[in-house]
Amino acid sequence: MTKEIKYLPKPWHSFIQWHITERCNLRCKHCYQTSYNTPELEFEKIVDIINQYVELLNSWRIKGRVQITGGEPFLRNDLFKILEELHKNRDSIPSFGIMSNGLFVTKDIAKRLKELNLGFFQVSLEGMQKTNDSIRGIGTFQKIINAAKILVEEGIRTSISMTSNKLNYKEYLKLVEVGEKIGVNTVWSDRLVPCGQGLEIKNQMLEPFEVKEFYEKIINKKRELWVKKSKTQVSTGRPLYLLAGGDKGHTCDVVGTRGLTILPNGDVYPCRRLPVKVGNLTEQSMFEIWYGNDFLWQLRDRNNYRQPLVCRKCEFFEGCAGGSKCVAFGYFGTPFAVDPQCWKAFDKLPNPKEFLSLKTSEKKPEYWDNIIVQKTKLELGDYLEENNGKIYLWQKLKKIELVKEKGIISKKGKNILLKINFSNFNQNKLIKNITKSKPKKLLISPNINSESINLKTKSKILSFLEKLEENKINFILTKPLPKCLIGINYTFTSRKVNAPLTLREGLELFIVKNNHIFLPVLEKKGPQLNYMRDRDQIYEFYCYLQQQIKTSKSNEKCIFFKKKQCDGCNIFVDGL
Repeated sequence: MTKEIKYLPKPWHSFIQWHITERCNLRCKHCYQTSYNTPELEFEKIVDIINQYVELLNSWRIKGRVQITGGEPFLRNDLFKILEELHKNRDSIPSFGIMSNGLFVTKDIAKRLKELNLGFFQVSLEGMQKTNDSIRGIGTFQKIINAAKILVEEGIRTSISMTSNKLNYKEYLKLVEVGEKIGVNTVWSDRLVPCGQGLEIKNQMLEPFEVKEFYEKIINKKRELWVKKSKTQVSTGRPLYLLAGGDKGHTCDVVGTRGLTILPNGDVYPCRRLPVKVGNLTEQSMFEIWYGNDFLWQLRDRNNYRQPLVCRKCEFFEGCAGGSKCVAFGYFGTPFAVDPQCWKAFDKLPNPKEFLSLKTSEKKPEYWDNIIVQKTKLELGDYLEENNGKIYLWQKLKKIELVKEKGIISKKGKNILLKINFSNFNQNKLIKNITKSKPKKLLISPNINSESINLKTKSKILSFLEKLEENKINFILTKPLPKCLIGINYTFTSRKVNAPLTLREGLELFIVKNNHIFLPVLEKKGPQLNYMRDRDQIYEFYCYLQQQIKTSKSNEKCIFFKKKQCDGCNIFVDGL
């Protein structure tokens, strides 16, 4: 059974938008793609990623959703194998669907999708026939209409999506009527995002006042359909609808709190229309990307969107949070700017260069409402920091500079971090040098070769530490000694020689390097220090990564284990 994540922030719900290919049989004018031949993951790797997602969902104790798209997903020959794999994992992923241009839909395909309990199928239309065909290609309107009819006939939940711009937004309500006649479940609209090929028609973005009028009409249509109990509904689940009289707020899905987008080659984005790479699933696990990437943590921090010019004073901020992040990114080059189509902020689309003097908050990170944060002690305890080649000890919120030494103490009266190879050291000489130097504080970082541990080295190491105690040297060990070194009196002896019982207590669980958490045992970099709120979170991050990363250090056993003189004694003690 997958262990539950207790301390790290986790989402209330989750989804993956998976672009399994970028090959496409259309070339739509507003498309966010810039390439149509990106290398694609093998089926075996896709299965591995599905398993990773299921494991992460189980550790969060929530259900997930996957939407398969492209390019055009039906151009992959193994599409149905992928859908079957998702179907096998329906206990964790009860909803999975397809976002497609619809041109490959036939009755046979629709029947196969129905047998797999497909959760939804989305097709796209860009207005009525003339407008749609000018954007998506001649003849596509009727083909997509026919596909939607087939899907509805087979009882598959079907939606129609439109990308609104000056060319087509006035036709949206007519498109809703078309959808109602067909019997689709939802008709909804996204705004044009100026990225990819969409940059070429950036001048077709709606002005703020046009978005306001457009959204007000959509909300009225939604109420009308609801009153007459129509099967077809219109969606208002997008940013800025709240400002137009929507019944509840909808913050952007890309704020690093709900979903991720996977590209054909394993690259991961917060959203397909916010093209910032946050990792690659052929190089990192999904867990490591979700919790280890700085940009995702910045997106989760609500303070980063409280621009002093507009949002900080806006009464709608809690439900809107600055609008659409992908539109802001495409228009301004940063997701932390105000949505350029917000009519409370702008009378007309602003000049990007004039508006980019924005400052983000320096407050402690404030996560979104849809992120669960376990109440913890909000403290890190003692830890080490490395900056510009110097190393410091943070102890009781005081910063103490340390001098790094290897094997021999030479700096008198200093605070020392001493790295000792306990498998091969001169005990008497080291005791003499330490006593002579009289360090203010001595931190000992032990290095022990498991193959060299025997009864003689065990006695030598413990004797050395006891002599430091006798000579009243103010010392502590930065990480635990191997359990096999001590035996059944592990707790008592560790306390006696100022050694932590577990890595969790030790100073080398993590080291802060240039404000980033670094896990020295795993040689892995984590997020900025201010995004991991306490030692419990950092330790949980370490434990999950340790499960995924097989290193010789973490699996190393001492010689006593081989002789059956100790029980499961890893060199790096990591018990919870």
